[in-house]
Amino acid sequence: LGNADSGYRMSVNFKINMDDLQRMLLELGLFYDGDLPVLVAFVRFQDRVSNKRFSWWSEDFADEDAFLIKGSRIFENTLKSSFAKNYFYVLRAQRYNWRKTLPEEFYSYQLRPEALKTIGQALNATMLIEGEITYQKGKEKSEGHQILINLSVLQVVNGRAIAAVSRVVETGAGPFEFSIEGKMKEAFELATEELSAQVLDVWQKGELGASLYRLTIQGGLGLLQQEQLKEVVKANLREVKSIHERLISRDSVIYEVDMT
Repeated sequence: LGNADSGYRMSVNFKINMDDLQRMLLELGLFYDGDLPVLVAFVRFQDRVSNKRFSWWSEDFADEDAFLIKGSRIFENTLKSSFAKNYFYVLRAQRYNWRKTLPEEFYSYQLRPEALKTIGQALNATMLIEGEITYQKGKEKSEGHQILINLSVLQVVNGRAIAAVSRVVETGAGPFEFSIEGKMKEAFELATEELSAQVLDVWQKGELGASLYRLTIQGGLGLLQQEQLKEVVKANLREVKSIHERLISRDSVIYEVDMT
């Protein structure tokens, strides 16, 4: 500590934990230099035992749906935590009751792809997590129950699926809600962490925001010519992430081209 012309000056040494710093920047939405990879979930919950269903955007929260609402809230928290580990940001639409900001035309239990895209764009989301989680009775002669998880991650820009998870989790024996709650968090963690890993892989490959195109070459091509054509396309178009044969016939070759 010493005197300065305009007051006092002090030298300070401090250490920074990089993991904590990255986590803090992520929470504040400052981690990415460009557009932040933002996700919002539209996951439906169905109870086949009590014949009930719930989605955060379709209905006001009612007491009789408390079990499904609780599961949806736990899922949203787990989803946010799993994606935060890979530095993706998940909007918490249920917690902040964003349903109130949506037009009534979007209050249906299952939204059409066009509606999902419209909402995603309005929220400035990069990706949507869409799917359904179902609770039902277990296999025949089983005293337990099942949690069925089917989730997909879609790009908002073109609706293309870039990741997907499908799981069936068996619970132990016991009353319906008790047995489901006993496995719920574990099931959600496994599914969301797998989904997050798939999205991270797409992100690291630079394929996020990519679109698929079909390239048809008329005329028969030999194997060497097919490989040479792919190399020429990749060498001259930097936007091409991958190209491979989709269909080879006697008089044409159809390629699938992945471009950003």
